[in-house]
Order: sequence, then C-alpha cells, then structure tokens
Amino acid sequence: MITLCDDTTFSALFTYLGRSSSNTFLHDIANKKIVDMVRKLIDKGAPIRFVIIDDGWHTLKDKEKVVFARRLASFLPDASKFPGGFRALVEELHKLGIRWVGVWHTLQGYWGGVDPEAFKEYEGCLIKGQDGRYMPSPIELKGFKFYHDWYVKLTSEGISFLKVDNQNDQPRFYAGQIPAMEGARNIHYCLQGAAYGTGLEILNCMCMTPENFFNWIVSNVSRASVDYIPKWKAGAKLHLMFCVYNSLWYSLFTWPDFDMFMSYDPYAWPHAIFRAISGGPVYITDGPLGEPNIELISKLALSDGKLPRPDTPAMPSRDIIFEDVYNDAIPLKAWSKAIIEGFGEVGIIALVNVNKDGVVERFNVKPSDVFSEDTEYLVYDWRDGSFRILKLNESIDGELKELDWKLFIVSPIKAGIGVVGLTKVFISPKGISRMRILDNGVILYLEDQGLFKLYIGDREVTVRSESGAYEVDERLSRPGTYYLKDGMLSILSKEGDKVVIIEFKR
Repeated sequence: MITLCDDTTFSALFTYLGRSSSNTFLHDIANKKIVDMVRKLIDKGAPIRFVIIDDGWHTLKDKEKVVFARRLASFLPDASKFPGGFRALVEELHKLGIRWVGVWHTLQGYWGGVDPEAFKEYEGCLIKGQDGRYMPSPIELKGFKFYHDWYVKLTSEGISFLKVDNQNDQPRFYAGQIPAMEGARNIHYCLQGAAYGTGLEILNCMCMTPENFFNWIVSNVSRASVDYIPKWKAGAKLHLMFCVYNSLWYSLFTWPDFDMFMSYDPYAWPHAIFRAISGGPVYITDGPLGEPNIELISKLALSDGKLPRPDTPAMPSRDIIFEDVYNDAIPLKAWSKAIIEGFGEVGIIALVNVNKDGVVERFNVKPSDVFSEDTEYLVYDWRDGSFRILKLNESIDGELKELDWKLFIVSPIKAGIGVVGLTKVFISPKGISRMRILDNGVILYLEDQGLFKLYIGDREVTVRSESGAYEVDERLSRPGTYYLKDGMLSILSKEGDKVVIIEFKR
C-alpha cells in the first residue's frame, strides 16, 4: 500500500525554524562547537528551535579511509568529540531554548555500512552485500532489531528525530539476495517502525526513487533536490529550479524539503524566499566563517521560532510547467496558499531569475496563477509595499535581473476586504491565525507583534485592542498606531496584543 502525503501528519518540530551542522563544520563537529554556534545565533536573535547534528558524530571503524569506506562501530557518539555523550549536549541546547535535537545517519548505518565485528551480537540482523559492505537486513524484517536498539540508545540520550540519508543506495547492499522492491519495503518498515516505535520523527534524504517514497508508511518530510552548495551562483539557480519542479509530483507523497542554506550566502535571499513558500521545513547552516544575516532570518519565522508556514506545498505556476527556465528567458515562478480561519485562502507567489546566462527577464503575475474564481483580487508586492486591485486575468509586469526575486501576496476581495497580514515575515498572511468579518468591522487574531496590513477600501475606521484604543499616526512611529491610505490599512500592534478590533465608521 502506498501512503500519500495527505494520509500522514506533518511533524510539529518542522513547523519551527531549525539549524543543521552540515555545511558549518562538515565532519569536524564536537559538543562545544555546536553549542557555541547555536548560542551565537540565538544571542543575535535567530529564533531556532531544532538542531540537526549532521555527519561527523559517529564512532567509526576505518575512519582514516575515504568516507565511503568508513563503517559504523557503535550506537553511541564518538567520545572524543562528545565526552558526555549526546545527553550532555542535549541538556546544554535545551537551556538555550532548543526544543528538538536530531541526528543524521545513513539508511545503512554509515556510508560504508556497519562493522560486523563491532556488532557481533547483531550478526543475524545484518546482510552482507556483493561489495562486502554490511547493513541491517531487509530479509524477513531482521534489521528491525538493529534499528530499534540503536534508537532506544539515541532516545535515552535525549535525541528526538532522525535525518536518514543515502536511501537511494540501498539496493546495492542486498542486490541478488532479495527482490529490490521487496527489500526496499522491508527495510523501510524496519527503520520507520523502529523510529516511530521509539518516538523519533524522520527527515528523509537522498531518497527520490520509487523504492523509497512508495514505502514511507509514516514519515512525510523529504529532501526534494541535490545538496545545497554554498556561495555557488549556478548551483543556486539549479537548486531552486529542481526543488520547485520536483515538488509538482513529489508533494503527492511527501512535504518537499528544499534543504538547509546559509543566511550569508550571496544568494541567500532567493534561497530563503523559496524555502519559506515551500511549505516544508526551513533550517539554516550558518557557521563561524560568516556573520548571520538576522534581517533575513527574522523574516522566516515568528518571534517564538514558529514558521508562518503555507498550507500547501509550493508548485510551479501553470504557465512555466512546460518551459525551460534555466536555458530560456523565463522566470521561475512558484505559488502556494495560506489559509486563514474565517477568511479562507490567500495566495503567495515567488519569482526568481535563474537563467544560466544571467539575462534580464520579463515577468508577469496574475491572480489566475493561484485562483480560478472570477472576482477581484488584492495583489501586494511584499518587497516594495505597492499593491493593485486586479481581475482574475489582469497582471502586474516587470523585470528581474540575475537571481533577483519578487514575492507577491494575492488575496481575494471578500466583503470589501483583502488580506496582506504581518509584513515582517515572508508568508505574511500566516501572521493572522483567525478573522471574524462583521457587518461593522473585522476582528483579527494575531500570531505575533508587528506591522499588519489589510485592504479595506473606501472606509473610515477606528482600531482598538483589549489594551485600549489605537491612535492614528501617519508615520506609525510606535506600537498601538494605525494609518489608512489608498484603501490600505496599516496597523502596528502592541506587544502582547493578540486580538485587534477594526470598527467601520461607514
């Protein structure tokens, strides 16, 4: 039986901003390095809430050899790097405000598999491949005990989720001993059953082949691309293109993960925009060699670290599905939707110029990129704050230079109201959790403090909250003020205000 994305529950931990150690330290990780980097990010204002301890933590056999020849030799981390085990690290990270700590490993244990001498007691749980490598056995689900015992150790150390890599390589380990699809089904049942039986969530990686995504019975977050490579212009273009186009079909089975990125990458803004709209996890890999871009990071998450996450995966717009956006002068355009209780769907459209030659491109954005109902729409340019009221097939046009980007909020006009939301984050509509549209006004239920925008047309209003009346201030110079211009109501909420009431005078 194939499990579709809609049949599973999106993990709570991936609704928050995270951080991975991968590009930061490569294999050279250790307890102190991880804690110091997380502390630096949090002290500077990055509200990260989960941490992935990537490759480099394992106790290995043959670690002097090339990485693909190294084999897993223990369930516990390398004591020279983590002298207190994971428990000491997890406790330190929890004190910094990190709620979840996860570890990376390959489906086979490590790149070179498992060292049979180190795991003699699991001899009956392992299978030897044609190339001499060992991994947990898919035959008769024998590998389940290996994964289960490993995960019991990890959870006892405070680990709460896994990143499981190298899934595409599994058939080479058991080729000739069990049919490929039977082996894949069994090994995923072993791993996922052991993980979820011990309370561990899973982020799948290197896994975009049918023998993998046909057999994920519970996990539903998975990498949608090759690895992110920092500071590589061509790589940024290809990475974003791969992620968006792969999501068209991959999102049937899983929430696509666009991978980590560095906030100080020269191309960090388009990387950030498309991760924000993806609907999947968002996590950075900032390290000691660069200064975190807090201005950018703060636009990915609310103050408590929660993602203002779209309710649908990002998809390529219909007008580019059969186009070559890398070789031709056509922008990459993706859309998603955010649902606000009491209002309904609001569209989000992201564009970026990924042309391989860097030529200037013309773009157009229409409400019909997201919606089909023949009505009027507010189309808000997140980047410059301009807006227009358009019919379904009317467009906003412009130009994009190489790796330049645009982000638009597209809201149906309902009862004369169009929603932008909390403008300090990319996915602005998700700054509002709920709305009540009344005959004489609107009640907004806020997710965070900041500047909110709502199109209300030709109306006079007053604004108040439970803490008292808001004042008119054209400059919005302090919290608790609002201003109406050209039909767009801007409200700078007060700290702690969760409900704002807008009353129409006429």
